[in-house]
Amino acid sequence: MFCDHCGAKLSDDAVYCSNCGEKAKKVDLGKATSQEKPVFETASACVSPENAEARCEPLHTANSYQPLKGKTPKKKGVIFGVAAVTVAVLVFAAISLLGKNKPAPVVNNASNSVVSAEITSDGTAYVLVPGEAPIVIGGEVRQAVLSEDREHLIVLLDDGTLYVTDKAQSKRTTITDAAAFFEYTDIRNDGFFYSDIDNVVHRILFSDFSSVALGQFHYYVLAENTTSVIYCFENGDIYIMSCDAREGEKIGTFTRNVEFSAISDDGKISVWTAMNGDKETIYLHDGNEKIPLGEPYYSSTFIRTFFTKDHGILVVVSAFRESMWIKRSGQSPIRVQFDATLDSSHVFTNDLYITDMVSEDITSLYIDTASASGRDVHCVSLDGQREKILTNVRDYRVCNGRVVYIDKHDNLYLATLSGALVSDQKQLASAVDGFEMSRGGEYVYFMKDCADNAGTLFCYKIGAEEPLKVAEDVFADANDYYVWMQLYPSVDGSTLFFYQDMGREPVVYEEIGTLMRWDYGDAEVERIASCVVKDSLTSAIKGGLDADRLLFAKFDSTDSDYNVFEDWMYYNGEETVEVASDTVRR
Repeated sequence: MFCDHCGAKLSDDAVYCSNCGEKAKKVDLGKATSQEKPVFETASACVSPENAEARCEPLHTANSYQPLKGKTPKKKGVIFGVAAVTVAVLVFAAISLLGKNKPAPVVNNASNSVVSAEITSDGTAYVLVPGEAPIVIGGEVRQAVLSEDREHLIVLLDDGTLYVTDKAQSKRTTITDAAAFFEYTDIRNDGFFYSDIDNVVHRILFSDFSSVALGQFHYYVLAENTTSVIYCFENGDIYIMSCDAREGEKIGTFTRNVEFSAISDDGKISVWTAMNGDKETIYLHDGNEKIPLGEPYYSSTFIRTFFTKDHGILVVVSAFRESMWIKRSGQSPIRVQFDATLDSSHVFTNDLYITDMVSEDITSLYIDTASASGRDVHCVSLDGQREKILTNVRDYRVCNGRVVYIDKHDNLYLATLSGALVSDQKQLASAVDGFEMSRGGEYVYFMKDCADNAGTLFCYKIGAEEPLKVAEDVFADANDYYVWMQLYPSVDGSTLFFYQDMGREPVVYEEIGTLMRWDYGDAEVERIASCVVKDSLTSAIKGGLDADRLLFAKFDSTDSDYNVFEDWMYYNGEETVEVASDTVRR
């Protein structure tokens, strides 16, 4: 058993704790960890009395690394005792609940994401991977992150020491003792980038821990899956460095206002815009050739770039130039000209988002342009032919040979889609405020009667007779023109997480609500927890959530320096356990 005062492990017949001297009480952690602490129904009730009068000022950002002041750890059960004992209890509690996990489901189109550590005020870091015991890193930790492949744990200490270890922390390779920070978005399975105290950017490869000092970047963009990078300096020189290179290759210069859009995983293809004089040009670098895309333009073009999963097809979209370019591997880019502003936020294919597809499976692309009463949807063939297939829609999604859209009268429709042919339209609902489609296309979620940032949520399963009503008073961000649904579906779409009773903590404007769960076909929704920080839900995978392996943060308090303290919870589909306490959102 464990001491309920300090958390020390005791023999089953102990009368007093050998660590703190308090009288021992037998604690059943299997029961205690599945119960939640008392929670509040509104965000304002979550504010501790001592912080009620705190001023509303910005939080420290992740890059400021300002020291925490004035935070005295609270005594909360077993959470704040001797550090080693605290770690042991949290890990024990997590393992106790993790043992009750259901078999891991088969999920499609999902892969791991990087996991950044949650750090307490005393510098202890917790790397939380759903379904696994917490990885606890002692010491004054400034940053820590686990790579997508779960092979490398990168740790930066407050004294500037940067090292790489494994999940078990069985071996450690020190990179430098003069690191300043790294970006969580700059971690790849083959390596990572960091900045030193002189603002010089370095690339580290995991294969041999070799380091390349690239200099003081003006701007840079990484490939999606590798450490291939395109970057530039204040003097206007533009370089690329592929993931297997040891030095950069100069590919161009600019006079002002350069913006990088993307670089391929192998580093051979990159796209950027640059102002030369008073005009902007889009450039495509392919191998050793720099190709201008279209004529120079007098204003920023807001381009977006999309690679297929195998990088066999590249699509470049320029909204204000009303153009898109399609480049297939080994071929010259094809320009497709439209007659209205393009929506550059996404490009669909006949089956999934273009970024989820391999090139050989794509037959058609779908993109929309501005119209008098909404958006017009176009089908574009890979040889550049286009045809308008829907007019004046408010919103649309394409997946697995189907299109779902809202027309200008707020009616929601489902139709079959084959190339440019739209058929078998079926009206799902009227007076619809907004909708989303599951990543696999089997479920459509939509909301009606939205007012005061809440509405009634429905779900339609493809092939069903009618939509099902999920719940009322479901949180959504809304204005006079658009509704942004705040829904969190599982990867397969059959389970949906959402919030009710959403409020805002007045000191730091943290959005906090009651987390709910609904499984398709259930008559009732399940309440998971209150005081949940809205943007904290994660299963550490891309493309959705694992409904039975979920982490989320509960708001705890703020201090006089406007730091937000949170308690991290693990939910296994049936029960909830605290896995890290009083971590700091800076």
